Amino acid sequence: MAAGVSVMEMILWPLLLTLLNIYVTLPHAKAVAFPTSPYLTVADPYSNVTCPAECRCSKLNETSVRWMRLISCSVSHISPHLTSLLNQMPGPVTGHVHFTCTNNPDTDVPPESKLWDGAFKNLYQLRLLVFDRCKFRILSKHAFRGMSSLTELLIRDAIIDNIDPDLLVYLPQLGRLEISNSAITHLFPLCTAASLTFLNISGNRLASLGDSVLNCPNRPLYKLESLVANDNLLTNIPPWLDQSLPNLHHLNLANNYISQFHQSPFQNLHQLEVLDISNNSLTNLGESLFLGSSNILRLDMSKNKVSTFSRGLVANLSALQQLDISGMDLDDKVWLEISELRQLVHLNMSHNQLTGISTYVMSQLTRLKYCYLDNNRISSIPASAFSSQIHMDTLDLSFNKIADMSPLVFANQVSLKHLYLHHNQLSALGYDSIAQLDQLLTIDVSHNSLSFLPSATLEAFASVTYIDMSFNNLSNIDSNLFIKTLHVLYLNISHNSLTEAPVVSQLLQMRLLDMSYNRIAHLNSSLLSELGSLTTLVLSHNQISSLPVRLLKGCENIRSIDLSYNFIKSLDDSLFSSTVVIEHIDMSYNQITDIRTVFNGLKHLETLDLSYNRIDKIMRGQFPHFVKHLHLQGNQIMFITAHTFKSLNKLQMVDLSENKLTSLNRMDVEIAFNMDIAPIFYLQSNPFVCDCRLGWLKDWTLGRLDNRTLPVFHLDSGLGCSSPFYEELKSLEQLSRSDFLCSYTSYCEESCMCCDYACYCKYACPAACLCYIGDGSLHSHHVKCNSADLTTVPAELPEGATNLRLDGNHISVLHRHQFLALKHVQVLYLNNSQITAIENSTFKGLKSVQVLYLQDNLLTAVYSVTFQGLDSLQELFLQNNQIYSLDIQSFLLPSILHLVNLQDNSLSAISFEDLEHLANRTLDNGATSKVYLSGNPWNCEADFACKFLSLAQQSPEFIADLPYIECAHIEINGKPLHAHPENTLLLDVQLELCGSNQTSLANGSWLNLKGSSSKSETYALIAACLVVLCGMCLLTVAYVNRHLIQVLLYARFGVRVFKATKPSEDSDRPYDAFISYSNKDEDFVVHQLAPRLENGKQKFRLCVHYRDFPAGACIADTIVRSLEASKRTILVVSNHFLDSEWCRFEFQAAHQQVLSKRCNRVILIRLHNLDPGKVDDDLRMYMKTRTYLKYDDPWFWEKLTFVMPDIRHRKVYMPSQLPSSRELEYMDHEMCLSEPQQTQLYPRFHINGSCSQCEVIHNGMYEIPVFDSPSTHYHLANSVGCSIHTNSAYHNSDASDCTAGYNTGSGHGSCCHYEEVGPGSGSLESTPRKEIGTPPPVPLIPKEGFIPRQKLVPFQV
Repeated sequence: MAAGVSVMEMILWPLLLTLLNIYVTLPHAKAVAFPTSPYLTVADPYSNVTCPAECRCSKLNETSVRWMRLISCSVSHISPHLTSLLNQMPGPVTGHVHFTCTNNPDTDVPPESKLWDGAFKNLYQLRLLVFDRCKFRILSKHAFRGMSSLTELLIRDAIIDNIDPDLLVYLPQLGRLEISNSAITHLFPLCTAASLTFLNISGNRLASLGDSVLNCPNRPLYKLESLVANDNLLTNIPPWLDQSLPNLHHLNLANNYISQFHQSPFQNLHQLEVLDISNNSLTNLGESLFLGSSNILRLDMSKNKVSTFSRGLVANLSALQQLDISGMDLDDKVWLEISELRQLVHLNMSHNQLTGISTYVMSQLTRLKYCYLDNNRISSIPASAFSSQIHMDTLDLSFNKIADMSPLVFANQVSLKHLYLHHNQLSALGYDSIAQLDQLLTIDVSHNSLSFLPSATLEAFASVTYIDMSFNNLSNIDSNLFIKTLHVLYLNISHNSLTEAPVVSQLLQMRLLDMSYNRIAHLNSSLLSELGSLTTLVLSHNQISSLPVRLLKGCENIRSIDLSYNFIKSLDDSLFSSTVVIEHIDMSYNQITDIRTVFNGLKHLETLDLSYNRIDKIMRGQFPHFVKHLHLQGNQIMFITAHTFKSLNKLQMVDLSENKLTSLNRMDVEIAFNMDIAPIFYLQSNPFVCDCRLGWLKDWTLGRLDNRTLPVFHLDSGLGCSSPFYEELKSLEQLSRSDFLCSYTSYCEESCMCCDYACYCKYACPAACLCYIGDGSLHSHHVKCNSADLTTVPAELPEGATNLRLDGNHISVLHRHQFLALKHVQVLYLNNSQITAIENSTFKGLKSVQVLYLQDNLLTAVYSVTFQGLDSLQELFLQNNQIYSLDIQSFLLPSILHLVNLQDNSLSAISFEDLEHLANRTLDNGATSKVYLSGNPWNCEADFACKFLSLAQQSPEFIADLPYIECAHIEINGKPLHAHPENTLLLDVQLELCGSNQTSLANGSWLNLKGSSSKSETYALIAACLVVLCGMCLLTVAYVNRHLIQVLLYARFGVRVFKATKPSEDSDRPYDAFISYSNKDEDFVVHQLAPRLENGKQKFRLCVHYRDFPAGACIADTIVRSLEASKRTILVVSNHFLDSEWCRFEFQAAHQQVLSKRCNRVILIRLHNLDPGKVDDDLRMYMKTRTYLKYDDPWFWEKLTFVMPDIRHRKVYMPSQLPSSRELEYMDHEMCLSEPQQTQLYPRFHINGSCSQCEVIHNGMYEIPVFDSPSTHYHLANSVGCSIHTNSAYHNSDASDCTAGYNTGSGHGSCCHYEEVGPGSGSLESTPRKEIGTPPPVPLIPKEGFIPRQKLVPFQV
């Protein structure tokens, strides 16, 4: 039957071809499409269609449709403006279209791309559509209308905010969809995409894949095989994967934030082969994680901080071939979990905490080819560790702690090709350990402690191509070590202690040899002989002093040589004669003094580094023509010949910094004419002298030179140089062009024809002068004879001088014709030279002088012809002389003179007619004339003064210093005006002088002047506003800080401002303040608070627990009476205060007193930040509504003193009137003292009885007396009996809380005990008799100040 069909085809096909030819020849025949056949070749009907200009077109390599095209276009963005471009694409044959949006790097925000409705409807045969880097915001379904044939849609690197939920409605055949790196936060539903086989949504911001996106339990996506969702924000593994995507083969969830998963999320994914969940936040992997997915071939769980595996986690993955569990901090227990994975080919366990290798587990992994155990803590390798891995290809044991290896550890690794043992602690590499590795290609034993290698070590490595033995302790290498390694391409023996270079001449295929960082001092001429394949040679950081002439003989392919950091002094001219293709040479940091023509013949040399040598000159012809980078910095170059760089056509950079160049001619740095990109020259850190020879460089910075033959000079960090006029170093930018001058003693111009004779173009500098001249571009010639003790003008001054300085000398008279030949002088300095007279025709010949300095001399008169000959004079300075006679005609001869300074002379009158001519002078440059006349003793006669002011009114800017002109003598109608003292300002008397003659002036001529120019008024108004504003600011600041100002004024001067002192209603209270505190804060009260208040500038009387509370008294009543007897209550609030029941009682009592008497006597001190949970409601409300003091406030003590009672006017009570601060006693009990003591100490109080007969006194509060003698006692009695007692609470206090301040404990030898009674108790127990010593006095203020706050540990904030 098959044969019959073939015969029929052979008959029918020729017939069909004949019919086709006949049909085509018919007129107006329409094209008919015929099915393709292996016997029929159909031509491309669109072969002549032109490809769009923005695109590249090519044919697809598809056998079914041979004329389908692939079109790749680069556009700025996608928008309707591309409609014409899309219309140029032939729809029937365009199969693939790839758009790449090339954003402009100069714009911060790329243009937005938009897809319009039916954008690609013309391309109805399109199968693949790709968008790269096109910033879409919206994806609409209508954009893909008419693209029913599209099977692949790829959108990469977009910024998508909104996606049409029905995006795929016009794409029924879409099988591959990618929307990656596009910042999408949600995805459209894909349950209707039945044809989808591949989905890539990586690199977005998706937090979930549910919500009907891929969760399709009723319409599973049976065709979807690959889901790539890495680099998103997913937090869990979807539990519906096995139901919605039952045929998934490839799942990538790497680089997310997955920390949890549903039990057995991959249970029904029987076809899952590749799973990547690496770099997530998984910490616990349940044993059922991979249940039901036994067909996984590749599993990556790396970079999850799991630490340990669950038992049986991967036991059911019997088909697993590739496992990556690196970076998981796993310990040695993991070996047992992978023992059943007998199909493993690739195992990565790097970056864990393994300390050993399980021999049993490795014996089960017989198919293992790639094993990575690097970056662990393995210290040894068992002999049979890899005996079962006969197919091992790569083994990485680097970055461990391996110190030795068993002799037969690699006995069965006959297939091993790559062995990495670097960064370990190996001290030897035995031949027996690696003898069987004859297939080895790479061995890396760098960063170990190898000190010796036997000659037979590498005998078995006949195939090795890469050997790295760097960073060891090798001092010598056997000459036969590399005799069998003939295929080595890369050999690194750097960073060792070699003193001789090993024999490597037999390594004919070697391409890179690195022997840097050793101690090699000598190189054999045959070291590199016949190494024709060598391309890179590194010998830096050695001790080589010379190079053999034939060192590189035979190395014709070498391209890079590094000989830096050696001691090479000279180079032979033929050293590089064999290395004709060399491109890079580094010989920096040597001692080379001359390079002659060593590098001249290297036609391919691109980079030459000779930096930091001792080269002192650069000659033309020393560098090859095609060199690009020249590093010459750090040498001693002082001289560069002309046109050295002009023949270097490819030059890009020359570094001449840090040399000894003092000057540089333009021709020294000229480059080839019209180079495409001018090279960059670095000139920093050279001792340049900015004289006339370097003036061209300043012109270059100013843009005045033709740059076609000059490089670009890198001057960003400033080019420092010295100048003849400045002693200190200045940058090139700081110097002006006129500063670039050369000094001379004898000089003849280049164009001068009589240099051998005395003529006008030959100059000789006078002996007492310094002479400087500019270059051809700068016509500047300075002669400096200043401060030379000259008594006369030198006779032979250079005729070409443009700037002449004769100031600071002792020239008394300027004689005629002294400057006759100096026709080029533009600036003449004659100031401060004690000149008394100027003869006629002195300045004749100075026709170019523009500025003349004659100030600070002794001139007395100026005549009409004094300045004759100064035709170009513009500025004249005559201030600070003794001129009393002045002919203004002298200023009118120079036709362009516009500035005259006559300040500080002896002028009393002046000709106003001539002065008006000077004021009304019209200058070509538009400048206005100015004259300075202040500092003269003007005779302000009325007529003179009015003319003066009239001139000022007519020409407001002419008399520049009019406000400062003073009158030495004032007259009206010939009579002196005595109402004003001498040296009165002219403007102050203008009304009196000119009031009767000139009304306009009487109304204020100077005010009119100011009216014409209102700047002064404006400035005055601004100044007044600023003063008012500053005053308001100061008042505002003072108001805001008024309380602090009150405190400071009171602390400094004892004055209470803003607060009137009222007569005290508490004058009858014996105490100034009662202090409430916790006993745990007692150190602060005893050593800081009490001494400061009682012994400071103002002596306050304080009531404190440890001193002033009697024993045996009712505590609650004592507290209340203490508050009543005190003008202020000081609360030392801390966390200890809040913990104490008695302290809170004291606060409540003080607070009740404030409320009842409506006066604030409470001073609250916050010792540190309080625990909010301990603060009760009353105290919290009080602190919110009242001002309190903070101990860490820098003005704490001043503020505390301010709020204390004002005791400045308090009467001083004598002991007969009021007991001292230690003499009051609690009067609910009777004081038992002997009669002599009573009479002596307490004359005011009469106390009778003895210790057995006690009289009860009810007079309130009194202090405990202090006795001079320690043997003296006082007696305190209650209703039961009397006790000889002193206040021992200070010494025997209970540290529990503040009640210890008035509750004593048992003393030594005492039979009694005081019980603490809380505030709620109604009575005290009887106080037994107790005899103790005198109460301690309050300590004085320490001499060295108070205890620092940082030492008060309980009070630190």
